[in-house]
Amino acid sequence: MKKALYATIMLTAISALAGCGSSQNQTADQALSDGVLVVGLNVAGDSSSYVTTDADGNTVYAGAEIEVLDILRDNYEGLEIQYVYADSQAQLTQMLYDGQVELAAASFTSLDAYTSQFLLSDNYTYGGLYLVGNGNAYIDTLTPYADETVGISNAIPVGNLSEVPGIEVVVQSPYSDMKMLSSDIKSGIAIAGLVTEREAAELMDDTELSITEVCGGPRVGRVFLARPGQESLIGVINTAISLRYDNISK
Repeated sequence: MKKALYATIMLTAISALAGCGSSQNQTADQALSDGVLVVGLNVAGDSSSYVTTDADGNTVYAGAEIEVLDILRDNYEGLEIQYVYADSQAQLTQMLYDGQVELAAASFTSLDAYTSQFLLSDNYTYGGLYLVGNGNAYIDTLTPYADETVGISNAIPVGNLSEVPGIEVVVQSPYSDMKMLSSDIKSGIAIAGLVTEREAAELMDDTELSITEVCGGPRVGRVFLARPGQESLIGVINTAISLRYDNISK
């Protein structure tokens, strides 16, 4: 779909995905303007999607976002989904703004400041907050660290931060640079760090750190992004998300 979805087909598109009407599968020509949907991914720092290869060397896309898109493709005969890679979320949102991609998938949340200019889908999965510790320390709660300094990522929304168990007993030190935070944890300046899922993925390759999801912490919904005016695209994506949840609950 290198042009926007036609607004007039939104209801028929949603009905097709839901299995209503005379045919469960609507053709791509009826529902999408040219049968191709261009999706931008940021797989490098994204825990919801990843790319690998199978035994035959073929590229394999996997993850929660890919599962939603597979459902969309399977319900539209002849629909092709093309994936385009970005090096960062900032680059991906710019690509979406410029029209290089029609849908952006990179563990975006409705709380991210840069999502305000785009249309958001329903939540397709949820991610938590993570504690980063030094060495092999298994840390999943802040409660034992009363009066200790904990580095707090500036990317964590205030509303979510207040829901972290034990946050009120630690000394909070704000960080915007993950390299600086990891260095301070290793040197003992901070006993631990509290970061987003996306930031935890960036630190995952550092074998000197331990990374664990906060036990009982808040979980933030992940959404797809589309440009304003593509409400019909968001409509069919939302229905595919609903079908994915139905499949999980079976």
